Amino acid sequence: MRIGILIGISEYENYNNLPGCENDINALSEVLNTSKEFDEIKVFSKNVKSNIVKSELSKLFEDWKNQSIEELFFYFSGHGSFLSNEFYYILSDFDESQKRQTSLQNSEIDNMIKSIKPKMVTKVIDACQSGVSYIKGNSNIVEKYYSKTADSFDKCYFLHSSMTSQYSYQNDKLSDFTKSFLKAINRSDKPSIRYKDIIDFISDEFEKSTDQTPFFITQADHTERFLDTSPELQNVLAKYIIESVKEIEKINEEDPVKYNSYIDKIKKEAEVYSTQEDVSILLEQVKELIEESELKTEINELYEFKFTFEHNLRYLPKGFLIARWLEDNPNDFFAKPDYEQTSYQEEETRANPFGSIASMMRGNKIVTKYRNDLKGFEQPIDIPYKYVTIDFKPLFPNLKQHALLLTFLISKKDIKFFYAFTGYSETDWSRKEIITNFKWSSSDFQIKQTEKILEFIKNKISETENKLVEIIKEKFEHEK
Repeated sequence: MRIGILIGISEYENYNNLPGCENDINALSEVLNTSKEFDEIKVFSKNVKSNIVKSELSKLFEDWKNQSIEELFFYFSGHGSFLSNEFYYILSDFDESQKRQTSLQNSEIDNMIKSIKPKMVTKVIDACQSGVSYIKGNSNIVEKYYSKTADSFDKCYFLHSSMTSQYSYQNDKLSDFTKSFLKAINRSDKPSIRYKDIIDFISDEFEKSTDQTPFFITQADHTERFLDTSPELQNVLAKYIIESVKEIEKINEEDPVKYNSYIDKIKKEAEVYSTQEDVSILLEQVKELIEESELKTEINELYEFKFTFEHNLRYLPKGFLIARWLEDNPNDFFAKPDYEQTSYQEEETRANPFGSIASMMRGNKIVTKYRNDLKGFEQPIDIPYKYVTIDFKPLFPNLKQHALLLTFLISKKDIKFFYAFTGYSETDWSRKEIITNFKWSSSDFQIKQTEKILEFIKNKISETENKLVEIIKEKFEHEK
């Protein structure tokens, strides 16, 4: 007996909605049902409340006891959180103050699975970041955690959508990872599809991506089969995958010489390039998103959300670190290090080779010299703004102000975001200064990846807010 549990959550009360997750699960559900290889499939999608899903799962696992289970296939698409050595599948009504009650804990699911003693367990976790301490936050801890979990089962495959400090992206149709999972099935020319075939396909497809790197943990012999292929299955997959194998073959058959010519390749490559107007439109969309953002956690009673869009990069804190990156890394960005000439004094010895030591000393004099000091970087292009400061301003005097700093480098086709979280020190009652002991992090996109960029900005703001929640709780919940 093979059983499947599919959870795709697209609607959230306290986090960004993820419309692609409902489509992910609809696609997987149709694939499994069409294959006719699963005896029972339970689907939870769209708006998944914690009390309902926990109750229904408990009943299901009770019904499955004392049955011979060949495989349990578990697929989750939605927000996820890794906190205190536990992974939480975040449900629609998730509340940070009641995280155990309003989420599914990985250990909770594992205990349910162990109760039915399946011969093999497959978990696929396509978890987008929700703004707390994510599964991607520390790859070593997370991989050790799931490796330890794997030891609880005789055979298992764990497929995860991304790694350290990364996001799991999606558009309104499908999550990128789930789409790759489906494409792996669609591209197979074998009569049956192994889980190892799927892992290999996804690994190859994401190999050149710097934004999202899936990782896998297996405890099996790699002969384990997922599904058999069939024309019916291919028809289902074609509904969800825009670029199918047949479409590519059709293009090649129509004009293979033209398709593979260097002129055609130049034209194809040119499609990813952007104009100055494209950049301005993108930055305006980012600005509008930031301006419309609101605090979504309980700290909306403690802080107000403010933002400034700046044009003069001379005022960007620690801009010289980005300038060093420009110096050390060959690139096509419209940016260059910004130097400032400063003077310094140095003693210059004018020795007379025929004179005494005393006369040599009398020949010394102080001279003024000049050097170029690295101050920051310049981006001499006409764009709406060049960096953003998103401030979390306290409403009470016993709280500190914090900020998310955001800037970027731009080329004809790429945009590289630099971001940092920091606080302010108070010089008196009315003046504050940015604390500059932070380090910049970065993420890379093509300028035309508008949806991915906006999702990245949303998650950065949400992540910063939740980081602030953790700081406040750490300070005040432990005070007596």
